[in-house]
Amino acid sequence: MRWFLLLGLVCVAKANLIVPACEDPGEIDNGNKQGTSFFIGDKVTYSCNANYRMDGKAELTCSEVAKLTFEFQPKKPSCELLSCGDAPVVENGVGKPSATPSVPGSTAWYDCDDGYRRDGPGDISCQDDETWQTAPTCIQKTCGDIDVVVNGAYAADTIPATPGTQATLSCDAGYEAVNSSPIDCEATDGGNGDPSWTGVSSCRFLSCGDAPVVENGVGKPSATPSVPGSTAWYDCDDGYRRDGPGDISCQDDETWQTAPTCIQKTCGDIDVVVNGAYAADTIPATPGTQATLSCDAGYEAVDSSPIDCEATDGGEGDPSWTTLSSCEEKTCGDIGVVVNGAYAADNDPATAGTTATLTCEPGYEAADSTPIDCKETNGGEGDPSWTTLSSCEEKTCGDIGVVVNGAYAADNDPATAGTTATLTCEPGYEAADSTPIDCKETNGGEGDPSWTTLSSCEEKTCGDIGVVVNGAYAADNDPATAGTTATLTCEPGYEAADSTPIDCKETNGGEGDPSWTTLSSCEEKTCGDIGVVVNGAYAADNDPATAGTTATLTCEPGYEAADSTPIDCKETNGGEGDPSWTTLSSCEDKTCPAFEAQEDITINLAAGENYREINIFAMTATDEGSGLRDVICTPEPGTYPAGAGPCVVSCTATDNAGNSCDGSYTINLVKAAVKSCGVPPQVDNGKVKASAEPSIAGSTTAWYDCNDGYKLEGLNDIECQDDATWQEAPECIAVAECPLGFIRDGPSGRCFKLVTDQSFFDAACKRCKAEGGFLALASTTEQAQEVTAFLSAQQRSANHWINLNQLCGSWQTTEFAEASSSITWRNNNNADCAASNRSGLAQICCWKRLPAVCEAS
Repeated sequence: MRWFLLLGLVCVAKANLIVPACEDPGEIDNGNKQGTSFFIGDKVTYSCNANYRMDGKAELTCSEVAKLTFEFQPKKPSCELLSCGDAPVVENGVGKPSATPSVPGSTAWYDCDDGYRRDGPGDISCQDDETWQTAPTCIQKTCGDIDVVVNGAYAADTIPATPGTQATLSCDAGYEAVNSSPIDCEATDGGNGDPSWTGVSSCRFLSCGDAPVVENGVGKPSATPSVPGSTAWYDCDDGYRRDGPGDISCQDDETWQTAPTCIQKTCGDIDVVVNGAYAADTIPATPGTQATLSCDAGYEAVDSSPIDCEATDGGEGDPSWTTLSSCEEKTCGDIGVVVNGAYAADNDPATAGTTATLTCEPGYEAADSTPIDCKETNGGEGDPSWTTLSSCEEKTCGDIGVVVNGAYAADNDPATAGTTATLTCEPGYEAADSTPIDCKETNGGEGDPSWTTLSSCEEKTCGDIGVVVNGAYAADNDPATAGTTATLTCEPGYEAADSTPIDCKETNGGEGDPSWTTLSSCEEKTCGDIGVVVNGAYAADNDPATAGTTATLTCEPGYEAADSTPIDCKETNGGEGDPSWTTLSSCEDKTCPAFEAQEDITINLAAGENYREINIFAMTATDEGSGLRDVICTPEPGTYPAGAGPCVVSCTATDNAGNSCDGSYTINLVKAAVKSCGVPPQVDNGKVKASAEPSIAGSTTAWYDCNDGYKLEGLNDIECQDDATWQEAPECIAVAECPLGFIRDGPSGRCFKLVTDQSFFDAACKRCKAEGGFLALASTTEQAQEVTAFLSAQQRSANHWINLNQLCGSWQTTEFAEASSSITWRNNNNADCAASNRSGLAQICCWKRLPAVCEAS
């Protein structure tokens, strides 16, 4: 880093200024550098040699990177060799580059492998954008289509067919290949020529010849000649049936399937007969043959007639035997009569070994219950017979059981079915049931008769308890003797008026019948009070509210029921528990707030007035329910500028329950009748421009500019006044000519000149003096505005040195004239020198290199 000292001419207190510079950034490999000045703001430019590209920025600037530290920025670039890289790889081929590395303009040549041909250019180039041209492809050589085969076709096992591919011949139905071996796709000329197919085969016609002959039948072929797939049908002569398929086919090997045979129809074997067998008079049994049944010893034929082998379906169907008979065992016959009973055999018919059991009529029983038997006689040669029968005798009830404190007396002895007996109790007791008991048959007379249920002699009781509506008493003892208590149980939905048990008490010192104390009653249960509902109340349709009662909710104004369905007084636990009300609803605020009436507002604007600040206020709303939460309006309440015409204020009122309603009102601004001042006064040697046409009293402004060589005397702009007259116009007064190279500009007619060469502040002062002037003055707000307007007219956005500095402690010109305190700074960097662009003044370090604005004396 280099440092220079510059002798300042403007102030002794700050005569020495530090002027920084950067180190030489140096050369780059494979490139060149332009630029030999390395002061702050200076630039150097780099370029690369042919076939190299730059990595980084070409232009560097000497900049302050930290306080009092200066370097060229950005980082110095480098030059990288241009290259397309390796040549593109081609499948089944090889590329050979002409140079390594492959720079733009170099080439690559391509050859394909044996058995492949190139599709595309033989060589490609590395292009200027470091990419290769499109490479060719290598396509395998193939055999092409196979010749047409009549009545058949070849199918290759791969497509396209390359050398080594095979193809198999498939012939049409009824044809076969003369040579079934596959053909091959073979290379030619050592692989240099196109491959071709080996010798093609052909398809020949197939035939099975005549259909096979069948004895006692005939075959009918479906086609002549008989090609594979054709058939032959077979029928047998009368009296014969087919054994085998009804049709056979001509097979692919040109042979017929096996033909059926025709077999004579017969009756076949006779079904087996248990304990016997049939013998036919001829075998095999053709129609007309008979067969006779022979039974085993101890058995006899049910029907001894011979059976016949008969034709069926007029001889078309197979013959069959007529209905067979059977062999049945010999039996004992009927069992003799038994008075008041009967025997039942365990087998019917009753053959030897069968047993029979005696069943007596109701009220009777067997004298001997042992079953009788059907037994063979004469060693089985004679008919079997039953052993000796038993008899049936009438049944009795037997003794009556003991009765405590009493006894029964029967009206017949022995007590057969139908006998009755009466109970007599000892003094102080009474029969629980005074009805006589009976000696009754049991199981419909099958079982032994028995006495009906005995009564007992019981102590006297209180008798039945009286009826209680919707309830009943249950005694703790049955029967209820003196001292017994009874408790009242009410039906579901009811409860006892008095839950105290009643008592069975003696009367007349025990001499009379005992009786019950006073009974209670059962009264219906109720639901009780309904719970409190905020902002509402339920009213029941019945009082007291018993099960089945309903209640309806009525809400206060501003509220409505969340569920308007009436609630019910319902039983609980099937009526065992107390009834209760179903779930209560609630009163909710579902009504939106109400806006108070708000009329539209009309504001009359003054003459020439197009806008006015208007006061936006929120509308007023009320809510009878949950209360008003907020009122939100658009535009929001406050003061807003509005143009003539309607301004609609839209408000939304929301209550605490979230219900919302909308309202609005309109503010109308009405423009007054417009008064005009007419055309602004003209000025010699100048021009005028109005802010509006036609002019409007109280709002239109007219601006004045003088021609070159003239300056304004008077106001720069005048107003169209409320009385529709213009303020007094200025005049354009001639001024002296600007020196050569200076331009007159601004209302005061100052002469300015741009110096575009960049230099330090002190050098700029000297340059303006050499041009016959000085740095442009800007020590007042008006002077500063004129300099800014000049730069704007010249379309200069960069900062330019002007005649202001604070090297001596305060802002002043180089002639030590103090600057106005009212000057406005575009920035305040606490630097010592001033510059301006078309946007205003800025504080700049004096050692910056900037262009300048000069002003003529």
